Amino acid sequence: MPRPTASAVIFAINAAIRLGRNMQQAFAQSVRAQAITLPLPNVRLEADLDIAHRYFGNLHPAQGGAQFLEEIEDLNQLHQRAFYNPNRPDLRPLNGREAKRYLDYYRQFRRTQIATETGKLRPDQINAQELAALFSIRQWNEGSDPDFSPIRKIAGTLVEIGIDYFNQVPGALNRQSSLGQALEHFLDAFDRIPFADKQKLHRHAEFIIPELFIASAEAISSLSEELTGDPKIQDFIQAAGQGIAQDLVQQIEQIPTGDIAARRAAVSWGRILLRSAVSNAAYYVVDGPSRLFDLNAGGQALIQQTGGVLLAAILEKPNDIDLGAGLSRPVLDRLLQTSFGVIAQHPSLLARDAGLKSVIQGVSGAMAQTSFRNRPDYLPEIARLILAYTAVNLEAVIRPSGSSGQQILIEAARQTLFVLSDTADGRWQPQLGKEQLLHIIEHTVSLTAENPNWLLAEFENDSLLYTAVRIVLEVIREMPEDQRLSSETIVILVETVLDGLVGHEAILGLVKWGDGEAEETVLKQALKLVVYPLTRPMRRLGESEQTERRLLRRQRMIELLEFAIDRILRPYPDRRGIQLLALLSQQYLEWHREHPLKHAIAEDMLDLGLQILIA
Repeated sequence: MPRPTASAVIFAINAAIRLGRNMQQAFAQSVRAQAITLPLPNVRLEADLDIAHRYFGNLHPAQGGAQFLEEIEDLNQLHQRAFYNPNRPDLRPLNGREAKRYLDYYRQFRRTQIATETGKLRPDQINAQELAALFSIRQWNEGSDPDFSPIRKIAGTLVEIGIDYFNQVPGALNRQSSLGQALEHFLDAFDRIPFADKQKLHRHAEFIIPELFIASAEAISSLSEELTGDPKIQDFIQAAGQGIAQDLVQQIEQIPTGDIAARRAAVSWGRILLRSAVSNAAYYVVDGPSRLFDLNAGGQALIQQTGGVLLAAILEKPNDIDLGAGLSRPVLDRLLQTSFGVIAQHPSLLARDAGLKSVIQGVSGAMAQTSFRNRPDYLPEIARLILAYTAVNLEAVIRPSGSSGQQILIEAARQTLFVLSDTADGRWQPQLGKEQLLHIIEHTVSLTAENPNWLLAEFENDSLLYTAVRIVLEVIREMPEDQRLSSETIVILVETVLDGLVGHEAILGLVKWGDGEAEETVLKQALKLVVYPLTRPMRRLGESEQTERRLLRRQRMIELLEFAIDRILRPYPDRRGIQLLALLSQQYLEWHREHPLKHAIAEDMLDLGLQILIA
């Protein structure tokens, strides 16, 4: 039985590495050259067509050559034509050049066998099986392949790459090792794709497969031997390589033939995605359902919904957001880790329009309408957050809408992006860093996952989420320049307000406070009463003391705001609540703004205020 293509490649790489560094280059040259440049045993040997024909008809595993006929098609053809066969009058007899080639096969194989039998085969010489693998790969380089095997087309290249990559670890790639088995699985996948796709991959094999082979070797080498040897891991590696290769072919076919740079960029991204996918899926593959990760069932769909989606988004730039410009290796790893984790937890996402593709399209569409359109680094981070919180409350956050699913977490992120980038009035805008902005977005997404019904409900033509964050930013913008809050304080303030509003949207109702003033929301009036007194300029202090005092004031501010929302504004979301908070603020903050909030005292003051209001 002929050796499978992938097996022959791995076997040849291991054979070359076994020979040692001095002979590895000669092996690689022999794969491609007309003549073998490796040193072969020099044993005295009689040779003619009759002797060679008997030898290649001999089935003995150590002394016969019949075992090599199926593996080397050229040799098999020569053997059939070496003597006249009355049953095959169509076979043309060997000419002089062909007869010489037939005898060369005999001499090389038989001398190698004799040297092995007599113990004279040197460590820097290949054995008969390794010689057969070498001849197999050489014949694929020379002839046409009716099966359009992508691996056969570039087998010589793969051998050279494998020698360079693995020559530091002799024996690491043998077929009995977990690494060798995993890489053989990986290469075998390319010859198992549907014939039509195989023909396309065959056209681009030299462009695609060597890069993916390196990526798989890098990823597999980073896994433990236990993981690498797991059959589910090996099946997933097959699915990953096959899926990324097919996606690459589709993308490359759309790139003009002359645009080599664009094609190379596509393949480079394919390599990065494959490595990250294999490295980050390992845990979920071992512990997850088998159907998700094997080649014949969910593995292809899983790769299509993760690596394939990302490859398309990077190259196609949805909504003109350049995802590739915003991806680093750690960010990509986190995104794929989250994707695999959510799908392992909720396999139904593979069959629904609610996975990574819809998230990237939705988030990029929102970013394109805001100042975030020039910050592609936000796209993968926001997508990861949405996927992570999708798993928290799957059925509630994904709602059917026609034939596709409506991801309300995408809408929560969209509303947050809009309000954080709103500078239409030209007023001062808080300068929040990436970490702070992502913190706010994560908070709104997590709250929406836990409370999907109320947070996006409308309030005066805007969502409650949008309105609440807008009010906080309005209060901050209206503060005197010397009282402006730090970015860390703004983040905590926004999160505290959103937490307090859950289920209590009446706090966004309008109230008039003060003579001649227009109506404002209860929330805005409350924030002014709490925030402004605690941000008044401090007397001249040393820098370290000022910093300490500022942190203490921030703590008091949040303590009081939490108390105000919970004990005052929720039960009294109207003018009475503002009156009570004004009393508490005036009497307490003026005296104790740098001391912890004493709830007992605050409760007593609240009771007193209620008695005054009732009276």
